[in-house]
Amino acid sequence: MYRVFAIASDIPRLGPAPLETLRGQLDYLRRHGVQAELILDPDPAELEHRLRAERPHCTYMLPLRRPGAEQEDDAIFAEHTRVTRLLQHLGLDFVGQDYQSQLTMDDKMLAAHISGMHPPGWLLTRASMSHDQGRASIDAVSPDAFPLIIKPNTLWASKGLGPESVCASPGAANARASHLFERFPGLEEIRLEKYLGDAREFTVTVMGNGGRFITAATSFVHDGPRHMIFSETEKTAAPSDRRLSYAPLDLRAPEFAELESSALALFDRFAFRDVARFDMLWSDKLYVVDVNHMPSLGRAMCCAWAASDGLNVEQLLALLLVSFDQRCGVLPGAERLPLNVRSSLPTALVSPLINGASA
Repeated sequence: MYRVFAIASDIPRLGPAPLETLRGQLDYLRRHGVQAELILDPDPAELEHRLRAERPHCTYMLPLRRPGAEQEDDAIFAEHTRVTRLLQHLGLDFVGQDYQSQLTMDDKMLAAHISGMHPPGWLLTRASMSHDQGRASIDAVSPDAFPLIIKPNTLWASKGLGPESVCASPGAANARASHLFERFPGLEEIRLEKYLGDAREFTVTVMGNGGRFITAATSFVHDGPRHMIFSETEKTAAPSDRRLSYAPLDLRAPEFAELESSALALFDRFAFRDVARFDMLWSDKLYVVDVNHMPSLGRAMCCAWAASDGLNVEQLLALLLVSFDQRCGVLPGAERLPLNVRSSLPTALVSPLINGASA
């Protein structure tokens, strides 16, 4: 029987939604002939033993908390890179990007530079701040460069982002940078970017392999201030309590073609596998502000495909496994994903993943 390990961490500040969603997606797979198991906050030695002994056909991971890490204001660095390296050493197939790609993508400024579409900005290091060089460099910034938005370079889930991240003066920027370094002892770098307050924000998800892709584009909608930020507080709130959400972008919208073509080009440039999401700003031109190599398989991703093809959120992981199966299942001797998983999903989404867009 086709076997999937789903490895995740229970992180209370993110609320129950990610794990509840994942449990529903695993139940869906079980109903269609897949042996799917959730492994929650595994002990590293026990996980390694199980991977060596049981050798699942596929491993899927949500962001993992480093064993012993605190869950609130300490830096929570993704444990998934360590597990990814282990999987590669063991020769086991897994969903998503390889170890080297994950290390690159976890450096958000580096990923932005590779994209070639990043907003004006630069990197500020803890070392420079400790010797006052960082403060001096901010003080030397031209007044025309403000406002700036100050972001942690290596954290995830909007950690450290809020309304106070937008700074209109060198004094405010210095204070915000100092606060972030103090709050996150493991943080070594901060991004300072030109704040594009009049920009519209979009996300584009690309799923697929080998030239066979599907895409989903969403726009941000909110009932707050015009330039509301998707902050740490907003990200961790229950979906029903959020003031900012995603709406599917009409395929006939004038922006759609450029958003989609840019996302497909970026997916190719980064040599991604299976799935990735690109957060973009549309101002005087199109900018990439975040490259998410391990996007959440939740309602934000699902809403566009739900509107166009009737996909529901519990089917998202199954759809992703179709893409994974086209990459790994075609190898000699590989176990294939059960056909009834494919047949249970919208044909309009499955067919391009298997046959290409022309099918």
